[in-house]
Amino acid sequence: MQSLSTNQILFNASFSKDEFKKTYLAAIEAKFGKKQETIVSYPGGKLKMKKELNEIFTEMTKTNKFNTYIDGFFGMGGSFKALSDALLEHQVKEIIVNDISRCIIIMHKCIRDYADEMIEYYLERIRCDIVMPYQKLFIAAEDLIIVKKKWIAEFESLQKDKKFGIETSTLFIMLCAFNFSGVVQTNKKGDIRFTQKLFCINNIKNFLFNTIGRIRTFNELYNKFDMKFYSSDYFALFQNYQYKTDTLWNIDTVYLKEDYSEYKKADMENIKNSSIVGCTCNYGQNDFDHIGVLETLKNINFIYNNNTHPLVYHYIKKLNLPYKKFIRHEAINDNIKENAKASQNL
Repeated sequence: MQSLSTNQILFNASFSKDEFKKTYLAAIEAKFGKKQETIVSYPGGKLKMKKELNEIFTEMTKTNKFNTYIDGFFGMGGSFKALSDALLEHQVKEIIVNDISRCIIIMHKCIRDYADEMIEYYLERIRCDIVMPYQKLFIAAEDLIIVKKKWIAEFESLQKDKKFGIETSTLFIMLCAFNFSGVVQTNKKGDIRFTQKLFCINNIKNFLFNTIGRIRTFNELYNKFDMKFYSSDYFALFQNYQYKTDTLWNIDTVYLKEDYSEYKKADMENIKNSSIVGCTCNYGQNDFDHIGVLETLKNINFIYNNNTHPLVYHYIKKLNLPYKKFIRHEAINDNIKENAKASQNL
């Protein structure tokens, strides 16, 4: 008797929601259901800076006892993940995370509070949108584009109506798997835009095998801390928590563009940016108040990260802020690290 393929087994099971869940998890978790280091993988992810971040944190704890950690620009939480072991070791239990995007903040809250429900929703989308219509798990690129467009339309509709929750949170993670390097565009209001283009069909393995592991990993991590979630302007958050000596801030802003010479013309005089390598992406925030953020640093204990744009470097020296330089490699795949663009960071 000929044995059934995984595709056929999953297709047979797909007619029952519970049976599909059981079969799908059994099919992938034994080999692929491992813990994941990131919620979304992308070139600017700060897990690549784990060594540098922990060195700075260790140095700061020699003269400070921190009880609270605030991440002013949380994003995908890479800096927090990189520092999480050290924060636990030093008993920094209160974690305040902030991001201008309400969708992203609610995604993190859902991961903490509703991980099982997110996994259920994810499995149902795989069953209804991929396995049942196409009778297999691994579908062709042209079919995956159709599925992705459907998910984008649903996500954008929910976002437009401000209906953020389990559905938008799960769709966000799913769509990031097929977005270019996981990077999404956001506007000043924090609204997210996905491209409908499919950048890499090979990412379907990452999407199918690792999504559940990503949700479970960060659910476990978030529940180790007393986490508070905010979606507000950084400067409003700063006003509430400045001058607190027992608080450590992580400041990971969008990067300043190389051609950002119109920002403050007076300060750009005699400053040349020809020596800058990489870091041209600012994620759509062309009018972001980088200098305003730098000026807040004198009132807080901070770890600040940005590219070595001459204007940033100029203000760091002008405000007499301590700094270190290091090299960050913009690669998300170990196989291409040798070709990765090396970027100077502060």
